[in-house]
Amino acid sequence: MLSASVLEIAWVGVDLYWTKRSDPDSSRFSKVAELVAVCLFHIHGIISTKELSPGTHYAAYLVFKLTHHASGLNSPCQRSRVDIGEQLVRSAHRVSLHPCNRACSAGNDQMSMMNGGTKLHEHEDEEGGGAIRYPCPRTDGWLELEMGDFHTSTSVDDADVYMELRESEELQWKKGLIIEGIEIRPKN
Repeated sequence: MLSASVLEIAWVGVDLYWTKRSDPDSSRFSKVAELVAVCLFHIHGIISTKELSPGTHYAAYLVFKLTHHASGLNSPCQRSRVDIGEQLVRSAHRVSLHPCNRACSAGNDQMSMMNGGTKLHEHEDEEGGGAIRYPCPRTDGWLELEMGDFHTSTSVDDADVYMELRESEELQWKKGLIIEGIEIRPKN
């Protein structure tokens, strides 16, 4: 997992917008990043394919929590994407950092698939704008949101995997997000 301290987070160096703090009860890292208040939201991480197994299908997950006062995180304009090198691996996904407020029963899911032990929830947007991905709870008490997936080459080529989450169209104030990091793991 790439910790919040190695991710590029817009405005993370300004205490008015983000704070870095410890979360010793639940995080595997010494520091996490907590969103105080921002309008423009942009997080990205990079990992080299040399750090991953060749010929493997991976998915990248943002691992986070929401505070009790979280707000502004359910915009339908949030996007995630994963690229390898200069090539777009997968088209961008519409995502929401706020958990789905509908019952995620089999009857309500437009798509619900088991994903390496994790259920991926996608629902059609009520305005017909396509599927929106929602976060799912993890066994460690955090939430995870699948940002995208990719395949590593069977050759020893070195390329950077770029993982991004942004919301820059609907500039409403956002607060109450705690980021642990981005986890990259094989996808079954």
